[in-house]
Amino acid sequence: MMGGALTGFQISNFAMKKAVVLLSGGLDSATTAAIAKAEGYQLYALSIDYGQRHKFELESAAKVAEMLGVTEHRVLRIGLGELGGSALTADLPVPHGRDEAAMSHGIPITYVPARNTVFLSLALGYAEVVGAAELFIGVNAVDYSGYPDCRPEFIAAFETVANLATKAGVEGTLKFRIHTPLIHLTKSEIIHRGLQLGVDYGLTHTCYSPGLDGAPCGDCDACLLRLKGFADLGMIDPAEDLPQRAQRTQREEREEKYPPRFDLNEISGEIVDAAIAVHRQLGPGLLESTYEACLAYELLKRGRKVERQVSIPIRYDNLSLECGYRADLLVDEQVIVELKAVDQMHPIFNAQLLSHLKLSGKKLGLLLNFNVERMKQGIARIAN
Repeated sequence: MMGGALTGFQISNFAMKKAVVLLSGGLDSATTAAIAKAEGYQLYALSIDYGQRHKFELESAAKVAEMLGVTEHRVLRIGLGELGGSALTADLPVPHGRDEAAMSHGIPITYVPARNTVFLSLALGYAEVVGAAELFIGVNAVDYSGYPDCRPEFIAAFETVANLATKAGVEGTLKFRIHTPLIHLTKSEIIHRGLQLGVDYGLTHTCYSPGLDGAPCGDCDACLLRLKGFADLGMIDPAEDLPQRAQRTQREEREEKYPPRFDLNEISGEIVDAAIAVHRQLGPGLLESTYEACLAYELLKRGRKVERQVSIPIRYDNLSLECGYRADLLVDEQVIVELKAVDQMHPIFNAQLLSHLKLSGKKLGLLLNFNVERMKQGIARIAN
C-alpha cells in the first residue's frame, strides 16, 4: 500500500489511462496538459506545425512536453498556411492595441479557418492509433476571442462525430470524450489553476506577432489577454524574462539620453537610411511583415520611438469608426511608414497613404517598396 497523498505531477504509473492532448506551446494548452496529468492520465502530446508565420510556440511546446514528462510528443506538419485567410498564416496585419470591447466584436482576422476542426481530427486519429479514448484541448469561450471553434456546441458536435467516424467508435472498443477544462474559465483563473499544478509559464509562448528573437509584442490580442490575466492575480508574466527586461531598460535609458526628435526631414532621412540598411542585408523577395519587423528593430536601435500596426479610425461628422485600417509603422509619433514588397507600385498606394495622413492628422508619410534591386528605387515621400 502506498502512503501519502499525490500532489502536482506526482502521479503513480499504475493503471494510468491514456489521453491525447493538443499542445501548442501556449499558456492555455500547457495548463490543459497539466490538468490532464494531474487527473492521472498518461499523456500523448500532439503539436501541429500548420504553416504559422513563426515557430516560437512550437519550440515552447517541446519545452512544456519535457516539463510534463509526456509519454510521447509528436509534431505533425500540415499546410493550412497555404490556404491563407488568417493573419497567423498569411501576410495580413495582426491587430494591435485593441480593448476588450473591440476583441469581443466579431471574429478576428487571427482566426485560422477550420483550425480546431483539423487539429481535433488529427488528435482523434492519433488517439485511435495509441488506444486513447480521452482527448484534451485548451479552448476557451470566455476570453473575448470570438473563435467559432472554441464554443461548447462545436466540442459537443465533434465528440459525436468522433464516435461515429472511427473504427474504434463504431466497434465500441473506445468511447471518445473531448475534455475542455478551460472552456468557462477566465484567463486569471486558468493561470491560477496552472500555478497550483506547478506549470512554469516562462516556458510558454502566446504572442501573435513576436519580434525576431521571439520576444512578445505586448499589445496583440493574445498578449493583452495574457498580461491582464497575470495582472488580475497581482503578478508579472514570467515570460517577460530578464534579457527582455534588460533590453527594455536599455531602450528607456537610450530614450532618456537621446529624447525623441521631431524634425520631419531628420526623421524621414533616418527612416530611409534604416530602410537601406535593412534592404542591404535582406535583399528583395521576402514578406512585407519581415521587412516591417526588421525596419522597426533598426529604428529602435537608433533611438527612435516606433509603433507597429497603428489603428487609423475613420472619422465622419461626429462618428469615429474602427474599420480595420492600420499604418504599418508610426515613427516618433510623426511619420507614417507604409511598407510594400511588390513588383510594381500602383498609384492607389500613394492615395491610401495620403488618406492615412489626413485621417490621422500627420504631415508626412513614406512609402517603401523593398522588392527592388536598389532601395532608393522604392522610396516615395508623401506630404499632407
